[in-house]
Amino acid sequence: PSSLVQHEVCTPSSWHNRGAYPHRLSSYARSALASFACSWRTIVGKPAEGQALFKTLNEGLEEIRVSAESLPRRPRVYFEEWHDPLISGICWVDELIEIAGGNPIFPELRRCGKSKDRVVDPGAVVVRDPEVILASWCGMKVDIGRMIARPGWSQISAVRNCNLTEINSSIILQPGPAALTDGVRQIHQIIAQVATA
Repeated sequence: PSSLVQHEVCTPSSWHNRGAYPHRLSSYARSALASFACSWRTIVGKPAEGQALFKTLNEGLEEIRVSAESLPRRPRVYFEEWHDPLISGICWVDELIEIAGGNPIFPELRRCGKSKDRVVDPGAVVVRDPEVILASWCGMKVDIGRMIARPGWSQISAVRNCNLTEINSSIILQPGPAALTDGVRQIHQIIAQVATA
């Protein structure tokens, strides 16, 4: 290829020797995802389409944010990106949860780009007592039974009230438009159901 789009955490320097020019894009934060999507269009020579997409994505997020503001309360939310060890959600996931009307239970970890820096103890989840648990195990099917069988997890509000949901990785863990559309909409629907129950 003549161009290579790479995520910030990837450094395939060998492509330089093959004549490919790398475009390095950072997308840890939600605010960067729309720009990330637009950059793709600019790279392939369609900047106008990129700007139109940027506008559409941000308008959609604003609609969800306004809808979330009308909820009677903001439930505590735990997002699990991996199960062994437990890894909490990356920055853009936490930010989308907030836009959707929830409060992430590990906000202090959101700026940790590397997954190893977002490892959490199962007991810490129990202590923070999420009312909603969302899981997306990087392409692997989530085992809800395995989750609720963890020591102490029967005490968690989300477990007691059966508010555990798997979200397809393709609409939340990929740094692109899907997370800003289908992903955040599904999260908002889940949070709204709990907030208004």
